[in-house]
Amino acid sequence: MSFFSELKRRNVFRIATAYAIAAWLLLQIADLILDNTTAPPWVIQSLFVIVGVGFVFALIFSWLYELTPEGVMKESDVPRERSITYHTAKKLDYLTIALLLGAIAYLVVDRYVLEAPVAARPKVAEDVPAGTPAAMAASTTAVPASSGAEPNSIAVLP
Repeated sequence: MSFFSELKRRNVFRIATAYAIAAWLLLQIADLILDNTTAPPWVIQSLFVIVGVGFVFALIFSWLYELTPEGVMKESDVPRERSITYHTAKKLDYLTIALLLGAIAYLVVDRYVLEAPVAARPKVAEDVPAGTPAAMAASTTAVPASSGAEPNSIAVLP
């Protein structure tokens, strides 16, 4: 049996996929929460390192152990004829699909609910392609005093 077929039989690839999606979703939600709570930058960095180290441990764990009806057992202690890796693979597939749906839901909420639509935002020079008449008009338009610009700011004009 080849190494890759053994990885597939032990569901290492499925564990890696499910862990990667769950980790990405966790980091996105943590980033959103930590930005709103003004947490220091080292918090998200340390969470990223913890998730990365956890990925390695998840792969090692999925290689060495197997989930059986009796609980978690060493893979070498489970006879091949009693192995239920196929059923575990199905459960991991359902978990991966659920995590993907959660990730898609997060992206939709982040893109369309948490951010104001482009039509509702005031048009700024970054929204308009360079070289168009609208971009030239946006660059020459005066900034109103209520926009939050500093009174002693410097404007660089072409």
